[in-house]
Amino acid sequence: MSHEPQYELHFARDTCAAHGRCAMINPEFFVQDADGFLDLPPVTPLPPEVLDDARAAENACPMLALRVTPAR
Repeated sequence: MSHEPQYELHFARDTCAAHGRCAMINPEFFVQDADGFLDLPPVTPLPPEVLDDARAAENACPMLALRVTPAR
């Protein structure tokens, strides 16, 4: 059994408008910087325990700045 993340979170910082809906879902994973933008790299491996929150954040983002995909 592999322990590699099976999903990735893609974050488009240039699309993000700092609404903070993702941070409301899981503030420990979706950490915001001083300007309210996510402090995440463009692609982040998703630990299994945050997959549901990542999907919820993807659906909650009005700017479509988050996308959950299978890991490459």
